[in-house]
Amino acid sequence: MQLLSENLENRLFKEIDVCNESIVVVSPFLGTYTIQRLINSVKKKGLNCTVVTRFDRKAFIDGASSLEAIKNLINNNVTVLALKNLHSKVYVFDKKTCMIGSANFTKKALTQNHELLVSLTEEEEVSPILNYTDKLIDDIYVRGNWQITDEQIEAELKIKNAYVESEKVQSVLSYSWGAELNIHDSKRIDLNEVVLSVSVGGTHQLVSKYLIHAHPNDRNYNQLKDLITFRQSEGGRMAAVYYIESTIVIDPFKWKEELEGLDYSVSVKDRIHKYIIERSIGFGFEKPITFKFYILSLVEDLLHEPRPKTNNAGPRYYTLGDLLNRNEYV
Repeated sequence: MQLLSENLENRLFKEIDVCNESIVVVSPFLGTYTIQRLINSVKKKGLNCTVVTRFDRKAFIDGASSLEAIKNLINNNVTVLALKNLHSKVYVFDKKTCMIGSANFTKKALTQNHELLVSLTEEEEVSPILNYTDKLIDDIYVRGNWQITDEQIEAELKIKNAYVESEKVQSVLSYSWGAELNIHDSKRIDLNEVVLSVSVGGTHQLVSKYLIHAHPNDRNYNQLKDLITFRQSEGGRMAAVYYIESTIVIDPFKWKEELEGLDYSVSVKDRIHKYIIERSIGFGFEKPITFKFYILSLVEDLLHEPRPKTNNAGPRYYTLGDLLNRNEYV
């Protein structure tokens, strides 16, 4: 048994990536980013995957869980079962190892919230969890046909879209009371703060995966402050806003010796290392120039994925409020 309180996203997806047969996800709430990463692994290896989740309208309207994520699962032949009052968070890999704890299957839970997961690998530890998930799934089937369909998703999307147009409903649903402890930064960010938006094309997945962005050091962004978002190819959709923790300049072709000399934590160095390796294999780095690397932390997922009416390669500037107001175009 191992208690995990840091790097939850990396630890969870490391287990998913080494699965060979099956995955079971039991999570009240689901996020678009985490579901897409799950689907990538399921499709790559042809895994059998079952997801148990809530189908609560309020959660969809206020953004706690994603209808689009469930639709994506269904479109990729993943079985999705609905269970009222679900609170368990359980992840089972090949019926041999599992994780249990407080973290929902959303990027915010795995990277921003204060959460715990317990990794279980011994047979005597895993067996009770397998019995729990097997019985849970069997009981759902016994009670009737509670498998979520694409038709249900489309109907709920229409209802959700009708509600999100009302600012009054949004203000009611977004109410939350309690102390706020930002584990990444004590800086208070207001809705008028400027967010730089840049086009990253083929490296967008690497940014969201490793919370690292890089560009040639001879090309800098004007009016860069603390917040940044990234436009994807084919329309310029923006999936999240990030806080720039720091920047460093590295030669990606001499990164090993340069990385060793940096005054960063092991986890940050590991993220930079993996970003460089994966980008070198896929998108690549231009030679023979140095690159400026941005160390990022997540501020807010943009589940509605706003985009400009006309996309281009140049920088754009928005306020944080512009990006959070749920409009399709900004």
